Amino acid sequence: MASSITSPLSTNKATIVIVQGSFHTPIAYKALEEHLRSLGHPTCHPNLPSCTNIEDPTFPSKYLIDDALAVRLEITRLVEYENNLVLVAMHSYGGLVGSEAIPEELTYAHRKARGLSGGVIHLYYFSAFILPVGQSVLGAFGESPNNDIRTKLSRAAYTYLPSTYLICENDQAAPPKYQEMFAVTAGARIDRRSAGHSAMLSQTTLLAEKISAAAELAVQEASESM
Repeated sequence: MASSITSPLSTNKATIVIVQGSFHTPIAYKALEEHLRSLGHPTCHPNLPSCTNIEDPTFPSKYLIDDALAVRLEITRLVEYENNLVLVAMHSYGGLVGSEAIPEELTYAHRKARGLSGGVIHLYYFSAFILPVGQSVLGAFGESPNNDIRTKLSRAAYTYLPSTYLICENDQAAPPKYQEMFAVTAGARIDRRSAGHSAMLSQTTLLAEKISAAAELAVQEASESM
């Protein structure tokens, strides 16, 4: 779970919120979280209702909107109650969830303008799906990475937050040409590596270092904007 940050902004370590892909359980991201914590970052990994508790009779009725709410509640806790700086790292289907989950009022810039501390400072996508507002998985892909294919996205956090997109060039699930399209949609800084779809398993240390570097740069940029 994330912990409170009380040091000056310029020396803060952002809390990393991990938004997982579909057909995964949190254990697939355990090593990544451990590496991030070893680099000084508190981590938070919300359970997505549509991806966990498959024996729950309500499981088939859980959709992207339920996942986004779960993530938003955790980010709200980290930002409004603990005043943390937050980077949201999203994988695969998690790119849709994270982009939907973050309202503008939880961003660092918006909170700073109101004289408040903390906030989301950066989005980090790796092999992640990104869609514009009003688009659905069905409309974009014709099939679903999860239970839900018809929900149209109502929010695109990348339109008011800076982002980085790590293109994984050996990804067979989301080929690089699609990742490039997603990155352009988000207006993201683009990085490239030879990883496959699950970089958190195949290149754990490298991915953690990339996320940490993006967080450090985001904190620096936030500090310079004061």
